[in-house]
Amino acid sequence: MSGSVWVIDPGEINLELFQAWLDGVSVDSAAATRSDADGFGPEVVLQDTIDEYRTFAVLQRYMENPLQLVTQTVITITPATQQELLAMYYAFDDAVMREILCKQLSKRLRNDLDEVADKTGISLKSCHRQYDNLRRIFRKVEDRPGRLTDLILQRFVLKPKLANDYARLLFMWNNKLLVDKPNLVHLGLERFLLCAQEFMSRWTSWSMQMTHPTRAPGDDQDMDRKFLQDLRELKPVLGAHDVMDELSQHCIRALLQQKLDTSGANAIKVKNFTEVALAARHESSERIRTIFFKVVPSLFQIGAGLSHSRELRDIFEDVVDTVVIPCKGAECTITDVKLFFSALQVGYSQLTTVSRDTREQYALVVKRFLAGLSVVTVILYNE
Repeated sequence: MSGSVWVIDPGEINLELFQAWLDGVSVDSAAATRSDADGFGPEVVLQDTIDEYRTFAVLQRYMENPLQLVTQTVITITPATQQELLAMYYAFDDAVMREILCKQLSKRLRNDLDEVADKTGISLKSCHRQYDNLRRIFRKVEDRPGRLTDLILQRFVLKPKLANDYARLLFMWNNKLLVDKPNLVHLGLERFLLCAQEFMSRWTSWSMQMTHPTRAPGDDQDMDRKFLQDLRELKPVLGAHDVMDELSQHCIRALLQQKLDTSGANAIKVKNFTEVALAARHESSERIRTIFFKVVPSLFQIGAGLSHSRELRDIFEDVVDTVVIPCKGAECTITDVKLFFSALQVGYSQLTTVSRDTREQYALVVKRFLAGLSVVTVILYNE
């Protein structure tokens, strides 16, 4: 088609070509595979591809400062296309992010991304972009009060879901939560992001402010230090033999009553352990007691260690090793796990071997801790 002219709306962005550019595909390779090039000669297609790539290079600086993308007048782009471009530019690969999360988010890491590219099969250019995006967002929002998702939305105008994904990634990186342990490799990144969401909504200073408005403004980037301190103080309170023994009894009773209630046996009320054994029929209270003493002391050991960064970063591994694996070994279902944590909260509220003042002092701490850990355990259970 000699003499043909390819007329392109300057405000129309070829999203397929933009994705190729993001993936590090060369101009020649991108031109050779263009699906919209029917009827045009290879030279025209190549030149247009070169022009498009130049446009993308101009846009890149605005992508890195999204608020400027909205106001720039160099290239006419519709608001809908702006959102699509930002979503594509800030999209990430789970495999790349898992590798980055296990390393220090520093300039030095950028020089080591060759290893990440080789391991994940993602182009080095794409790895660089994903790393730079995460670091850029982190630097814009670090140490600022408020919810991470809101801060990211304000400064990067991303779609809400993507902004929330970055918030959860930053929480994990900021607290150095490790996801590369042998017993975690079979779990997808999304599971860890869901766990991070749970920590952010229950265990941070921002989450506490939601129920205590008089507290100073907080954020959901770091764990609530007062909460972690209380968990450390709680361990010796519950660690006493008589307290743990009473807690196990209340927990067993509450758990078996819950199982009866969920099976429709609401008329049966459990009052003593002889009655428990009869009412539960095939359920063995001794079996539950065994699970209790395998799991519960470890739960509060995990809680006591969260104030130390070294132990906090291993929380996923600890939950799998000390809660998930023992429960699976006992053939517990996810429903059993949920009932177990619920019964544990009920059991704590009924303790008499701890003074009433002490029990009430830590009641909210126990509720926050067990509620969060219950959800996290279910997420990691991988049934």
